[in-house]
Amino acid sequence: YHNNSGKKGEKYAHAVGRKKANAFGLYDMHGNVWEWCRDYYDKKFYAKAKNVDPENTTKSRYRVVRSGSWNFDHLSCRAAHRGWGTSGFPSGGVRVVVVSGSGVD
Repeated sequence: YHNNSGKKGEKYAHAVGRKKANAFGLYDMHGNVWEWCRDYYDKKFYAKAKNVDPENTTKSRYRVVRSGSWNFDHLSCRAAHRGWGTSGFPSGGVRVVVVSGSGVD
């Protein structure tokens, strides 16, 4: 998040793995860059969704982003925090997920 970013240059995101890993051994899960999600953003979607972990597939201009970034405070640095962004979102990124047993090393 902004107090932990190093504040060097115009953008303060740091290279992956520079900070301490979490309890699962995963790096940079919160606060480095917003994670661009597949869901479309609708402020009221979760309140009216009926199933667990629903995905909003109704197209809109914005996508869901999670986990905070270098230009936000510590309160946004958690997976449950949802924001919104467009394709040109300057502090966003993508987390690549590989499923165990998929044959990808």
